[in-house]
Amino acid sequence: MTRSISLAVLTSLATLASLPAGAADPTSVDQISATPAASTVTVTGTATFRDVPVQIGTDGSGDAQTAGTDLTKASISAPVANRVRFRLDIADPLPELSSSPAAVYLWPITVDGNNTGLNLHASRARVNTNPNTPHLRVVTIAAGTITTVANVNGTMAGGIVEWDVPMSTIDAQAGSVVTTEGLITVIPGISGVGTLNGANFDDMFAEDPYTVPSRTVLLGMGAAGDPDGAISLNIPATVTPTGSFAADLPKPATGDYRVLAKACFGPQSCGTGSANFTV
Repeated sequence: MTRSISLAVLTSLATLASLPAGAADPTSVDQISATPAASTVTVTGTATFRDVPVQIGTDGSGDAQTAGTDLTKASISAPVANRVRFRLDIADPLPELSSSPAAVYLWPITVDGNNTGLNLHASRARVNTNPNTPHLRVVTIAAGTITTVANVNGTMAGGIVEWDVPMSTIDAQAGSVVTTEGLITVIPGISGVGTLNGANFDDMFAEDPYTVPSRTVLLGMGAAGDPDGAISLNIPATVTPTGSFAADLPKPATGDYRVLAKACFGPQSCGTGSANFTV
């Protein structure tokens, strides 16, 4: 029997404190309600899913042979639907083209353990009408031969090299694990296009994997006074593209309860919210 319903929204962003300085706000639960019915408790709510970049590698500055090729950080994110963004931070601004060999940036990647020789490739090709126009692409490398898989959008300026790669280009999807197959390198290239000649300006080892995030909400229920840590989050909610979520939980005995929701866009971006209700 339903005596009364008391709704209270409690949003907790405890994960924010653990994010690196300057990181984007994590995912949040913005609204949640719990309504007892005949045999279930219907939980509905909304969440804002926010992408937080994951740093997967670092390298000390000052170890490059050429200014503007000093790799310092590698990170991956998914700020746009169906795309993965790969970013390299460089200690100095990227050099303008001159008579010296142009720098070519290579990032070897493997998706779900399938090593097909995929590399991210970036240069300022001298053969372009405007030689400072970025030339960003996904390539395969086999037996010293570079073959273009796809040209992609991105950035190559101000100490940043960034590729925005469609998931379909690298056979990735939500939940796919992206790893770096070997070293991220900066090499000299002929006409800014790039050849494998055994010389490196700099390199970086990236040991951490990246999991392509998806929108998830897990629910749990406990007594009204239970802290978050005492409530098991084991019931997945259905999440819509707009961020709304819903699920039916088993109706408990008469008493005061609290339903807890944890929304995540990958393990690096989570937030919680709760609502009290009375049966």
